[in-house]
Amino acid sequence: MPVWVIVVIIAAMLLGSVVIVWVSGTEDRRRESRRKRFEIEDSTERVPLVTDEAQRAKRRENLEDTATFLGASQTAPVPHQRTGFDSGDPRGGLEPDPDVSNLLGDTAGEKTGSLGRLVNTPDGETILTNPPFRLRGAVFSKRHGKYTVSMMRRLPPWLVLMPRVRLDTLVTPTSPDGRDPDDWRTWRRRVRMRSVDLILCDRRTWTPILAILFDRPADNVKASVIGGGRDNIVDEVLIAIGLPFVRATGNLKEDWHVIRPYVEQAMLPSVGDLDVDESNNDPLGGTGWDASAAVTLLKIDDEKGWLLE
Repeated sequence: MPVWVIVVIIAAMLLGSVVIVWVSGTEDRRRESRRKRFEIEDSTERVPLVTDEAQRAKRRENLEDTATFLGASQTAPVPHQRTGFDSGDPRGGLEPDPDVSNLLGDTAGEKTGSLGRLVNTPDGETILTNPPFRLRGAVFSKRHGKYTVSMMRRLPPWLVLMPRVRLDTLVTPTSPDGRDPDDWRTWRRRVRMRSVDLILCDRRTWTPILAILFDRPADNVKASVIGGGRDNIVDEVLIAIGLPFVRATGNLKEDWHVIRPYVEQAMLPSVGDLDVDESNNDPLGGTGWDASAAVTLLKIDDEKGWLLE
């Protein structure tokens, strides 16, 4: 081995040792500086012992109010603050902070319940806060509710309307092979955030037949332009999965001519579709009932719905 190679190796080892010593010294100096900064001088003052049994019990009570553990082994009731507040939460928990309790509800006199409770998790005990939700008064507005009820009167018994169906319920994610992972995750997030107003579904097989989307009138055109216009993500997803959809105006008389063809195509299944041998139930030894023949006895009326001829 050449001499210069040995010299280079020795020099590198010496340089590394110097760097290690310097870094270690710097860390020691920082540690000493922190110790001097937070050092508490020794004092001759001592805390007197509590000899009074009443004072000792009072301290124990304050300690119980400070930390209350909830769980399956809890036998004592949860202590409340001296303010007289009763949360009404059967799970118990921490009482609301009076500084923020007025911010937890937008209606006067509404009970907010407890802010959180201690629960056991695989990682130990943690505080589980209350879900920040409240029951919605109605799924639809009065206008869209009347629209849905009027449509249900025109549907045959084997079709149902399902309101507010999440888009994530209607689709099955495909394999991300060959697609950018970020793009795949972005589409999954877009689907989770959106829903379809109405789904016309065959209750025999629970197959979606038609999606109905209510057009939202733009009250402020400028705000719509600034926001990027109408959200067409739901349209793009429905086109990709092959589910027909219509944009409803909110007036069934205007929309029914578009919806009616899909209703008429939802015919009753035949005996072969049901895969059931009904000949044994026929005392005359016939071939059983023909379910598709029942459709010929029904007539759809645009005003009264389905009628028996």
